[in-house]
Amino acid sequence: QGVWGRALWRNKNIRLISRSYFLDRFVLFVFVFWFYLYLTDERGFSVLKGGLYNSLPYVFALVMLPLSGKLCDALASRTSRSHARRMFAIGAMLLAALCLFLGALVSAPLPAILCLSLAVGFLMSTEGPFWSTLAEAAGPHTGTAGGVMNTAGNLAGVVSTALVPVLVRQAGWVTTFGLCAALLVVAGLIWLYVRVEEQVPPVEEAESTVAGAD
Repeated sequence: QGVWGRALWRNKNIRLISRSYFLDRFVLFVFVFWFYLYLTDERGFSVLKGGLYNSLPYVFALVMLPLSGKLCDALASRTSRSHARRMFAIGAMLLAALCLFLGALVSAPLPAILCLSLAVGFLMSTEGPFWSTLAEAAGPHTGTAGGVMNTAGNLAGVVSTALVPVLVRQAGWVTTFGLCAALLVVAGLIWLYVRVEEQVPPVEEAESTVAGAD
């Protein structure tokens, strides 16, 4: 198990995907834990309206997730699956960054909420490309690789939950959302270097690691 773990961590694609997932989840957890307070404290909504609007990002995600799967499959029919997933992940994260940036700057509350909800929809639409690309990169050891990526995502949640209140207190919500948009741009650009179609098959990679250990 140790040998397989080291082989997976030496896999450049798995490392890159996990790093991008960390940044992706960092931003998502901002909405999971702090969006309601943003609505009530920054935008001045009542407790009831804040709770109502707090659900909008997940309504958008509910609609956009299956549509994104259809779109990604349509792209894959015209090019390779790996290329389609890469381009879709980059596009979705860049669009999420744009919506997040616009939502932070718009002064009118409702258009801002729509932009921010769209940002979450695009952000959650990357789940398919993340997990399917990871599965292709890890081969028969997808479960272990999934644990690595999921750990990165959960660690991002810990960091985000602790750091966001400090950022908001010191710099305000506009700056905080601007930083999150920048992180999404970086997360998207990381995918430019994910090349699952060019990697050594996972079984061969692990066997060479075992041979080296011997």
